[in-house]
Amino acid sequence: MQNKGMKYKIAAVFLDLVKRKNIDKITVKDISEACGITRQGFYYHFEDILDLMEWILKSNFEKSLEKSPEKGDSVKAVEELIRISIDKADIINKFLKYKEREAVERITIKTIRDFVKECIEEREGASPETDVLTDFYFFGIAGAITGICGREVSDIMGSAEALIKIIGKSYIE
Repeated sequence: MQNKGMKYKIAAVFLDLVKRKNIDKITVKDISEACGITRQGFYYHFEDILDLMEWILKSNFEKSLEKSPEKGDSVKAVEELIRISIDKADIINKFLKYKEREAVERITIKTIRDFVKECIEEREGASPETDVLTDFYFFGIAGAITGICGREVSDIMGSAEALIKIIGKSYIE
């Protein structure tokens, strides 16, 4: 548990640093010193800053799923995903300006795709069509979230419900 707590502390410190400076300027030394640990302590938990960023993204998606009142409530999960995307739009934009943008995009794509696949499999079980459905819904959700991050959205639940309806409403709701 202590290890998990330190991971959260490292992530929180990193996100605080991201608010103040470009990711390209943040070093493992900066993060370690702010956490009161050694560089080796950082590397015990994460391979590098990119690994830390991946863990942060995955943790936020897991929180999205956990906040669904019951397993299989994809509308609530997508609503929380949209809320996180809007709340963290400034950080997401900084992640996308990082020198390792392609790696960040791959991580983001994989994380959202895994989220969508989990929703589909939870509802329908695995099938030969799962990967095709996952890609279909993934691109719809990812595109909508990208658009939503760029503008003011006052009705998160309405946006999540509209997103589910637009995408097709059959497999992930």
